Amino acid sequence: MKIGNLFSLKGKCIVVTGATGLIGECIVNAILQSGASVLAIGRHTPTKLRDQSSQEQERFRFIKCDLSKEADLEKIILEIDNSNEIINGLLHLAVMRDGQNSFKNYHSTFHSSVYKNSYAHFRLWDFFSKHMASNSGGSLVNMSSIYGTVAPDFSIYDGTNLHTEPDYAFIKAGGVALTNYYASLYGENGVRSNSIILGGIKNDQPEIFSQRYAERTCLKRMGNSTDAIGGCIFLLSDASNYITGTQIAIDGGLITK
Repeated sequence: MKIGNLFSLKGKCIVVTGATGLIGECIVNAILQSGASVLAIGRHTPTKLRDQSSQEQERFRFIKCDLSKEADLEKIILEIDNSNEIINGLLHLAVMRDGQNSFKNYHSTFHSSVYKNSYAHFRLWDFFSKHMASNSGGSLVNMSSIYGTVAPDFSIYDGTNLHTEPDYAFIKAGGVALTNYYASLYGENGVRSNSIILGGIKNDQPEIFSQRYAERTCLKRMGNSTDAIGGCIFLLSDASNYITGTQIAIDGGLITK
């Protein structure tokens, strides 16, 4: 096999949750350019469809869905199950951050946030692991965070209205553990299950925050919305056929320091 073909997604069908977010839309477009068909799942209508060629749009299907609602989640799973479509990869980007807007009252949102995020992750991994095990394998990719691996440095938030909530760290760390669980459970069936440990992404944060954050990284900058593309394509492609149950950090070296 040619090296270039290892990284190609041509002929594969990839499901992407959180597909309409800042990172999601960039990665969906990249997956389409790599030759795959994409079933995009998100809470908002996509805004970058105009960036796709006509051939790419033919390989793109969007389903509006709020994964925090069990009825929506189960409807998506049932629709895919009944379609008899073979799914080769799942990229899970969606996250529901109930406590982000009420940090001082996170006691009231912790339970709902942990439950909704954990249940969505569990149902997706349980369904798609079994689906892929019955169809010669596939790749599951969980988008985790540095805060699921290392403790936040709260000093970078001083003087801003930004923060990170405790349930976010909890679900991101637990998501890695659940991802590894399914790597072991269905590995013999050719199902690979890995996590990306994503660092902070530049998104109109206050300059003082961006500067403080950048100083904590080896590359001295925050991530861009396109920086996770390579890692996602790699883990979804045949180039990572012998990689499972692991975490790949895309964080500019923050965890290293």
